[in-house]
Amino acid sequence: MGAGCGPSSLVLAAPAGLAGGVLARAVIEGSVWERLVAGWLASYDSPHTRQAYARDLAELAAWSTAARVQLLELGVAELAAWKAVQVEAGVSPATIARRLAAISAFFRFLRAEGVTERNPVEFVRRPVVGRQPGSPALSGTQASQLLDTAEASGARDMVLVCLLLLNGLRVSEACGTDIEGLVDTHGHHTIRIIRKGGGAVRVPLAPRTWAAVTQLLDERGRPTSGPLLVDVAGNRLDRHDATRALRRLCRRAGVPVISPHGLRHTFVTTARAAGVDLRDIQHAAGHADPRTTMRYDHTADDLDRHPTYTLATHLRTR
Repeated sequence: MGAGCGPSSLVLAAPAGLAGGVLARAVIEGSVWERLVAGWLASYDSPHTRQAYARDLAELAAWSTAARVQLLELGVAELAAWKAVQVEAGVSPATIARRLAAISAFFRFLRAEGVTERNPVEFVRRPVVGRQPGSPALSGTQASQLLDTAEASGARDMVLVCLLLLNGLRVSEACGTDIEGLVDTHGHHTIRIIRKGGGAVRVPLAPRTWAAVTQLLDERGRPTSGPLLVDVAGNRLDRHDATRALRRLCRRAGVPVISPHGLRHTFVTTARAAGVDLRDIQHAAGHADPRTTMRYDHTADDLDRHPTYTLATHLRTR
């Protein structure tokens, strides 16, 4: 490839520039590279995935420019050095693993396009990602307090918390729900959601959730279409509004302030403590890999549940 293929000619837009799906802002000098980067990003259905992967590629391009290494000439040694910089900067193992996965996907795409013959990321050791202590979960008592507080706060807040806590939805999935997605299916009240990868699925709503949804729609004059969750101006609630609302409710409930993602951890942990099968929780949470679900499970720290007690009781009865 020519000189225009190096990192010095690679300029990816800031994340804000990618809002609204404007993938053409990921620009590399020369129409071929512009097509490659835009084509790779466009191969992902989720706008959040496209934005995250664009940031990852921009970060790698900036590092390779500083290191004076051509992007296509990055090898195992260079990527290992890049990984070491990430570790020294305090980037979490999960984030490093995700960035490596994104870069690997980009090199696979380049190889499929005949631009390069190798994927150096395949030979870079991935960090071991265990359960993430940085994403706390509420206890069962605290989760109940939060639900009661949300119910007293209003129907919208209650629907938001129910979707995050009782259904374990991602905040983007909860905010993306539409009124026309509410359908009765085989005796269940369900709602249509768009998963992280862009696929649509139906999830059931617990009676408490459905009661809050019914109240919310009654308060809004029973609309038949449009976003289910809206702000005071009637616009679709976004992830930032949802996060602020949740923080407010946590403080009012007197429980640890937790993020929407933390409520997904609470969903998994509480379901596991209630004896729900891991595979059912994995399906409900929309995890492709059961190991992801297991990382969300905080019951591993509950010594009361250690098998030693069950085994000792079992053997004593013989």
